[in-house]
Amino acid sequence: MTQDKKRTQAFGAAAGQKRKTAVILTEPQTNPKVLEDIRKFLEDHDYELHIMDSTNENHFKTVGLIQQAEREKSICYIAGSATGNDPELVGAVKTLARDIVQAGFNTVYPGSGTGMMGEIAKAVKDAGGKLTSVFSLQVAEAHFEEITTDADSIVVAPNEKVRQLMYHLLSGAQIALPGGTGTYAESTVHFYQNTQIGLIYRHPDNFGPENFPSPIIYFSPQTDAVKQEYKKLLCEKFYPDNKAMQKAVMENDIEAGYWDFAKLAYENLIDMGFSSTDFRAFIKNYDRPEGVIKQLQSWNDPKVRQMLVDLINAHNRKTRDGFSHIIGHDFKVD
Repeated sequence: MTQDKKRTQAFGAAAGQKRKTAVILTEPQTNPKVLEDIRKFLEDHDYELHIMDSTNENHFKTVGLIQQAEREKSICYIAGSATGNDPELVGAVKTLARDIVQAGFNTVYPGSGTGMMGEIAKAVKDAGGKLTSVFSLQVAEAHFEEITTDADSIVVAPNEKVRQLMYHLLSGAQIALPGGTGTYAESTVHFYQNTQIGLIYRHPDNFGPENFPSPIIYFSPQTDAVKQEYKKLLCEKFYPDNKAMQKAVMENDIEAGYWDFAKLAYENLIDMGFSSTDFRAFIKNYDRPEGVIKQLQSWNDPKVRQMLVDLINAHNRKTRDGFSHIIGHDFKVD
């Protein structure tokens, strides 16, 4: 028996007897104590547990073990461990999570039971949805008490790179929610990955995130608090010495959502010639759930996706670099 097979094992009851499934992906440098702690934690919470080496083959085996639905019907949230101080914003996010479940989509999310992540998990389960949690061993070690045990399936990745990979393998789109610096950083990573794919693949009729492996959608609800902060920023940055303009800004209604600043930054890069105008197709910013859902329902074109899959597979076979950090293995579209 190979070392990998020795370490690939199911603990607890026989397969199929437990309601929930978890996979831990490990590396040679994985801390044995942390591994044992997370193993015991998951077993104690009724998960059928599989421990495997973090290899390309096992990444895809993981998908087969824990995937709740086909990739096009699964979405992943980019969210943080805080909720902020705007109750309207939290309410909008919970409504989005509920409506997406009711539209027939399953949920992949970062795995914490706190902050905006916790609000998503609760809203999904309250709506009767399926929930997959993906987090890293480092996070598990530092924030053990925050791990949600409501998830129908769990993937514990050895590091952040593999965690991001599992997001892309398990979900067909990412939704960036209001959050802090980590949320901004992670949304930027997803945007970068999609634009890099766009450098190679261009569909002649419809260039846009609906034709890419993991489009990113920004959920940017407009609330009174967000609008007020936006007005203050305009006054401070653009009209610091113009009292009349400050008064006009503060007294008039203004359209402003959480991600509008990020959208303006991307638009500025395009306008200044640092990004192709084609990349405007990636800037999808919605302030209501129905816009997000419509985008999710419109992007899956199996023929276009198969063309992209064939291209990436051919590219990986030639170079084994480039997109191999995103895909890492030949795969097929059902």
